This record gives sequence, C-alpha cells and structure tokens, in this order.
Amino acid sequence: LMDGIDSSINFTSNTPAIISNTVNLSYNQLIGRASALSNYFIQKGISQNMRVGILAGNSVEFIFSILALWNMGAVPVPVNIRLTDSEICNLLDFAEIKFLVSDKDVTLPDKNLISTADFINLNRAGYFNVDMNSSSPALIMFTSGSTGLPKAVVHSFDTLLSSVKISHSFFSFNSGEHWLASLPFYHIGGFQIFMRAFLTGSAVIIPEEIKNEFLLEAMFQHRPAYASLVSTQLKEFVDAGIKPVDSLKYVLLGGGFIPSELLQRAKVNGWRTVKVYGSTETASLITALENNEKINSAGRPLPSVEIKILNDNGEQLEKNKIGEITVKSPSLFIGYFNNDEEYKIKFKDNFYSTGDFGHLDEEGYLYVEARRTDLIISGGENISPFEVEDILLSYPGIAEAVVFQMEDNKWGHIPAAALVLTAKINADVLLTFLRERLADFKVPRRFFYLEELPKTSLGKIEKEKVKQICSTL
Repeated sequence: LMDGIDSSINFTSNTPAIISNTVNLSYNQLIGRASALSNYFIQKGISQNMRVGILAGNSVEFIFSILALWNMGAVPVPVNIRLTDSEICNLLDFAEIKFLVSDKDVTLPDKNLISTADFINLNRAGYFNVDMNSSSPALIMFTSGSTGLPKAVVHSFDTLLSSVKISHSFFSFNSGEHWLASLPFYHIGGFQIFMRAFLTGSAVIIPEEIKNEFLLEAMFQHRPAYASLVSTQLKEFVDAGIKPVDSLKYVLLGGGFIPSELLQRAKVNGWRTVKVYGSTETASLITALENNEKINSAGRPLPSVEIKILNDNGEQLEKNKIGEITVKSPSLFIGYFNNDEEYKIKFKDNFYSTGDFGHLDEEGYLYVEARRTDLIISGGENISPFEVEDILLSYPGIAEAVVFQMEDNKWGHIPAAALVLTAKINADVLLTFLRERLADFKVPRRFFYLEELPKTSLGKIEKEKVKQICSTL
C-alpha cells in the first residue's frame, strides 16, 4: 500500500478529524460517535446491505452517517439538498430506499425519516470496523449528468480507495493536513475531499456554508492545505483580488469548463491551481494539470489510469484526432443501480465511454473538447462550445458566456451565445473581435443577453435551461 494510506479505517488517535466553528473532533471521538450512531440506526430498523438516503448539507452529521452506515454494512446514498420534495421522492423510489437521514423538514410519504437532530445525545459507543479493501458497494451517488435523468452510480470501497491512491500519487498527501470541504458532499468531488482526508489521517474543515465568504473565513481561520473549487468559485475570489492563505498548497479545479484567462489571473494572484478532469463514474479526478504551459489541456492521465480516444466505430484514433474519451482505471464504478444494460453499453474491453469528446497530444496531454450532447455540428463542421466561450470570456464587459446550438433551416444547426454583461458592448466590435480569432463557422450567429445564467449547486451552468430561456426570446 502507498505510504500514509491505510486501507482499514481503525483510528484511535487524538489527531483532529473534523474542524468547524462549532466542533473540534479527534478521530477517536469521531469513531466513538459513529459507532454509537450505528447502534441507533439498528434500533431504527436499518440493517446490513440496506440502501439509506442522506439528505444533508456538509456537516459532522453527514460524516457520522456515512461512517455509521459503513460500520454496519449498509450503503449510503447522498441526495442533492437543492431538489424539491417530489424530485427527492423519485430518486429514493428509484433506488428502492425506505430510510432517509435528513437535516431538513421534508414530507415524504412511506419513507422512514431519521432526523440528524437526534444524533446529539448518542453516546453508547460500540464496535467499529470498516474494511476499505472490499469490492462490496460502499456508495451510490446520483450523477449530475448533463443529459436527462440522473443515473445511480455504484462505487465499492476498492474503487473509492483506488481514487484516493491515484490522487495521492500526484499530490503526495501528508497526514495531519487540513482539507477544506468546499464542494457539497453529495457530489463526488465533495465526497472525495472527505475520503482523502480520512484515508491519510487528516482533518476536514467544514465551513458554515459553501458560499465564498464562509469558505474564505474557514481558509484564514483553519488554514487548509487543499481546497477543491469549480471555476465560478475561483473567479469570484480572483475578481475580488483575494490572495490565498499561505497554508494552501493546491486548489483542485474541476467540474467543467475552465477559462484559460481565469487560470492565468489566478496564477498572478498566487493561487496554485491543479486542473482536474473526472466524473462520478471515475470517482473524481483521473487527470491533473499543474498551471503550466499547456493551459488549455486537462492534464495527463494519473498513474494506473489509461485513456484512449475512439472513433464512432470503436477504433483507436491517432494523436491529435478528436473522438470519444474512454477510460480504464481502478477507480471506475462497479455498476449503475438497477440498470445493468446501460452499464454494459458504457464499456468496451474494460474501457469506460465517458460521453466526452477530446484528443490526446504527442506528450499524452488530454484536451476535452465537448460533451457529445454539447458538440455543435453546423454545416458539417464540428464546433467546440468551450473554445468559443473561452474567446468570448476574454472580451471586456462579458462576465459569463455559454455557447450552444440552435436549429437552423440552412445549416442544420448554428452556434448561439448567451451572455451576461458587466458593461455595455458594441455588437459589431464584438463580431470583428471574434472573426479575428475564430474560423467563420465558429462565430455565434445569434446573441442573447441575460441578467444571469441558471446554475446547479456546484455553480455549473445549466445549458439546457439556458437554451429554453433563449428559445422564448
């Protein structure tokens, strides 16, 4: 095993495990609380192999719940707290979940609700043992996929542990470091923050809320070595001229498109960013790029990760040719819950088809061009919306940009852009600017000006909603 990564969680130490404005827990205390909670869950009727929903923000209760369920051999299923009651119900029904641990008041008929408020007085600590070297299901996480219905991705302890080892090989984590829980635990990027901390004997810092003011307060008060951000979060810091706290070694930057101009400005402001690429299915990052010369790349595959680019016939493409990105990694998920068909379709010779398009260069750096669903095909030409967005965002006065395809009688589809402005712009000057930098077929044919763009809880722009809004204008 890699140094510093223990495969069976067995912590009795007084090393800090969780730090927040209200609590400071050592591993010893945490494990005691988690084992007491296991006993409570058993009294409530939860048993081994049951799937149990967790509807909670980033909190100690969320972490207690995960560890308590693992301790008793049950499978946690985190749920996005921003969903409506009926959406939550649909997900729980789909995953055949009877029990929901929640820190919210929700009305869900025929679900057994366990309130996190009941955790306070538990003290009957018992036995605690979780074997991380196991192929049994450890987590079911719904994808925030860019297409249609969410899928329930199943990970084993092995795949989660492999992901931590893969990222350790790049970052060389030390025990006793502090990790900022800067993304929601119900997304894989947030969940793995807490896994990396736990498997290296480090502390998770839980800010009051995942809003920039609270992240900043937590950074300067509790001094993390690592934070994970999406580009909207980092952009706010950089726009405000905020410099990082000196304890911060790296910011892992993922969750979609990252403008190169933002990376350059972040670097000037002292932020050490590592751009990462991955998904729920890959258990978080599988490539990483330190802020270096290949600023538009997603980095190289990490050790034990293989990437192949395939054409539509499933044949491997040569360097610099765009095709579908396929991945082989020990961190790959073990199934979609109740959807074996979909799982089988996604694999060819142990390589998982990501649904993303891109190419590898001569040195093995990956470039992500677009999701299959985002790729714009206009008059037979493939257009990457990211490339056009990158250029638009470098134009003064444009704060946010999203590029998508619209139907068109002549071309089949045309590129269109929705913009959020911070200053008035001249449309003709903008067009000239774009034509100097982009092939003519890539220049958006229609522009829409919006007050704001709809976003997910991670700050990802919801492209489908943008399209709907623009189609009514």
